[in-house]
Amino acid sequence: MNERTSALSTQEGGDHYKRLGHYQPFEVLHKWLTPEELKGFAKGTAVAYLAREADKGGRLDIKKAAHTLLIYLELTEPTAEQGPATETKQEVGGVGK
Repeated sequence: MNERTSALSTQEGGDHYKRLGHYQPFEVLHKWLTPEELKGFAKGTAVAYLAREADKGGRLDIKKAAHTLLIYLELTEPTAEQGPATETKQEVGGVGK
């Protein structure tokens, strides 16, 4: 059986979050924020890593952006009881995505 490693059990660029205790900040935010707020946080964090990539972290920042999105997907993955996730497309500036 091919089991994947949880994104929450790894960290790109250090271990500072893993040293905080049992819960990583993303797990706490998952409990505190609404689903839309959590999605916005994940997207904003990923964009911030990508925007600074050329000036700061290089390839590591791209890995951090991907890791952030993997954590979001893992935390919001629907259970068998919930059924498949449904998402709607939003329009930005009058143009559908």
